[in-house]
Amino acid sequence: MSNFSEGSGRDPGIVIYLGNVASELRWLYRKALTDIVTIDVVKRLANKLGIEILVDGHGIIGATASIGALVDEDCTYELLTYRDPRNYFKRRSIDPNSVIRLDKELRHTFNNYDYEVSKVLITPRGFDPVLFGIRGDNPEELLRAIEIIKCGEEILGWVIFRTNQGTNAHLIRRSISSLRPYMTALVRGRVVEAPKVVKGGDVFMQVNDGTGTLRICFFKELGHVNKVARGLIIGDEVVVGGSVKLWDDGELTLHAELLEVVKVGELVILKNPKCPKCGATLKSAGKGKGFKCVKCGFRSKELSKVPQVVKRDIKPGIYVPPARAQKHLQKPLKRYGKEKPCSFVKPIPNFIR
Repeated sequence: MSNFSEGSGRDPGIVIYLGNVASELRWLYRKALTDIVTIDVVKRLANKLGIEILVDGHGIIGATASIGALVDEDCTYELLTYRDPRNYFKRRSIDPNSVIRLDKELRHTFNNYDYEVSKVLITPRGFDPVLFGIRGDNPEELLRAIEIIKCGEEILGWVIFRTNQGTNAHLIRRSISSLRPYMTALVRGRVVEAPKVVKGGDVFMQVNDGTGTLRICFFKELGHVNKVARGLIIGDEVVVGGSVKLWDDGELTLHAELLEVVKVGELVILKNPKCPKCGATLKSAGKGKGFKCVKCGFRSKELSKVPQVVKRDIKPGIYVPPARAQKHLQKPLKRYGKEKPCSFVKPIPNFIR
């Protein structure tokens, strides 16, 4: 581990624990996913539960917390393939057509390819031991990826991991009044300030849940989510998921990554009335002078504007960013409705090579 982490800015940690998953570990897992955890809290817990710390870096926070994930809840699997060390600093050569084929044939995998921008999503960006990674719901199906992907170099080995990727495990319901910086949250409320689009394309709005009001930012990179947010109006009911940050102006802001439109309100506009004589649309005759008809000459001070409901394109539903903009834990649309309790499964020999 020291060979790979030295000079990298990383601070790895390794822990070993034998025994049942204690409730404290379950708490730590959820806390680490959704809030800040300090290393002293982890060390006290490790000492209490008899967890052995082999490598004492900040990585023990994630390592210890991950033990708490070994319970019956939604999970996914990831096949990681590894490179020959002689290729670590060489550019990966993955055939995009083989990735597209995999995406179409292995129906239980997700986020392999972004068709909007023709981008392969299965390869890391840096120079490291991983050649490519495939995520999915069926570990046996993932093994077929090794046969399908054309990568231009030898695969030295592979491992299939159980993960929480693509599960939204980091998003939990919170009230606006309970939010603090660096939390993640799902907030349900009503739009109380019309969306504002700023230079660059980011969208800002205010949402209230009865306990407080929160500023929400939909960055341009969210793609369709950003476009849907632009069309929201005051009164729409939404659920927004993301991470809470404290901006320089002192206001808490939710960086949105998920939008669910729960209820779409009516958009009503006021239009000039029709002429009672000829049916043409009346024009304003001037401030305080009522309306006039330029077609037949009719005038009236008694008529008023007529409310009209405008059809809206926004539909209730869940909206997520394009695959290229999704973080590892974000649930892709194709996984909604496919959540399942994921018991610990003893690996078969083919899961590790």
